[in-house]
Amino acid sequence: MHPMADTKSSSAGLDTDSLKQRILARGWLDGAAPEAANQLLELCVWRHFSPGQSVFRIESESADLYVVAEGQVAVTQHFHGHLDAANIHLYRAGEWFGYTPIIRGAPRRIQTMARTDCVLAVIPEVRLRSFLADHPEHWQLMALIADSQGIMNGLAALDLSRRSPLERLCGALLRMAGCRQIDGPDGPPFDVTASQTELAEASNLSRNATALLLRQMEKEGLVALHYRRLTLLRPDRLRTTLDMT
Repeated sequence: MHPMADTKSSSAGLDTDSLKQRILARGWLDGAAPEAANQLLELCVWRHFSPGQSVFRIESESADLYVVAEGQVAVTQHFHGHLDAANIHLYRAGEWFGYTPIIRGAPRRIQTMARTDCVLAVIPEVRLRSFLADHPEHWQLMALIADSQGIMNGLAALDLSRRSPLERLCGALLRMAGCRQIDGPDGPPFDVTASQTELAEASNLSRNATALLLRQMEKEGLVALHYRRLTLLRPDRLRTTLDMT
């Protein structure tokens, strides 16, 4: 993992108030007292990550907590004993991650890497543990973060159980765009920085089948295809496709 950047150099030139509001607009901490969410963000330091830079690696024992303010972070989870099965996702503005070590006291089970230029709010482990020790009632924040991830994991399982290849691909695109249920704070349109191979893996489809479906979506004005990324233009239409079944 890359060393923590100096707080001043990390936040220089950043409108941190706007970034905090962007994070809170996601709504993942709804249900907590507003002052608790703000107090949590007051603990953060701001870090910039370049495309391809590791945020943290699997089995890392650090327990820093992360939330995306800008950009996209790719997360990959390989399940023990099944190296050919991987869960691929993109964290986007307002999405929290890295909470497992603080909750379970276990090493990290995922690896994360900046897919685009990213600004992350990082809450160092020492500050987080002190905050929770002084305010044990704020463990609810950790529960809300874990619950939000559980909801998304449940939706992923639901989408992958669909028989229709188109529906599985729609579900994967919406999840990676951060708008599976409602539009997120960074769109529409939503840029999805993922290759067709990654989209195929996330949809449990062959690459050829994925390419054919994406070309048809482009003809219908739902997406715009680019090299190793796409733009999701009409997330509402994709959600309708899923809701009709």
